[in-house]
Amino acid sequence: AYHSGAKIVAGTDAGALGVEHGDIWREIYLLVECGLPPAAALHAATGLAAQAIGKDQELGTLTTGKCADMLV
Repeated sequence: AYHSGAKIVAGTDAGALGVEHGDIWREIYLLVECGLPPAAALHAATGLAAQAIGKDQELGTLTTGKCADMLV
């Protein structure tokens, strides 16, 4: 789907099989394991996820004026 141009979005507040509630890191890992480039997997959990829920004007990227948490 990714290579066909589909937007892959990561994240849920309900958890999923193999990804417990709050384990978004695991979902990103699994996306990479399934063939997404690492940058695309991170984008799936940040910018694209914010866009999918209509919050991309205030969340999802490290941009001046947006809310953000960052772990380095």
